[in-house]
Amino acid sequence: MLPDIRIRLARYYDELLVDEVQDFAGHDFNFLLELCRAEITVLCCGDFYQHTFDTSHDGNVNSTLHDDITRYEARFDAAGFAVDRDTLNRTWRCSASVCEFITGQLNIRIAAHGIHASLIETIADTERSATLHADNTVIKLFYREHHRYGCYSMNWGASKGLDHFQDVCIVMGSSHWKLLTRQELATLPPSSRNRLYVACSRARGNIYFVPETHLRRFRN
Repeated sequence: MLPDIRIRLARYYDELLVDEVQDFAGHDFNFLLELCRAEITVLCCGDFYQHTFDTSHDGNVNSTLHDDITRYEARFDAAGFAVDRDTLNRTWRCSASVCEFITGQLNIRIAAHGIHASLIETIADTERSATLHADNTVIKLFYREHHRYGCYSMNWGASKGLDHFQDVCIVMGSSHWKLLTRQELATLPPSSRNRLYVACSRARGNIYFVPETHLRRFRN
């Protein structure tokens, strides 16, 4: 069947473009690599560290695919791809300040096209946190269960791909808050670190970090 599919792709299409390739998993990843053997131009785009979702869960098939970026890239090398780490290595959205925070604190390299600065602020005052909670111009991004807090909000991972936020308020659970204050966020498990990276990289402007304990009084 796969040879027939590749023949049909080559017959009807000049190019195959795949976005969010980092989310292909399990048998789907193997299927994608097989499709890419078709006699057409194939371009896959993705950010390894924004892997927050698997297209399929197939037991042990590719179960460690996203454990290590070097081994991940090697799979594409072996399939005949030229891995380009440079063309899309700068963001048009985030400020230089946000990029420096992500690079320095999450150990995920990212750079900005622009040089404009923005604030990265940890909020220690409960009333300031309450003001941010009530501010519908600032999205609140929670690790989970955002719907319980009665505000303009989403979960970290669910915000992936969204490009319309200016300032962002990131709500941190107790363990995440401790790592933030100790500057040890890079030690987060990959799944949590990736989601936090997604949340941080939504900001066109400022990032406000708030401890979840400040907003617990609003939870239902």
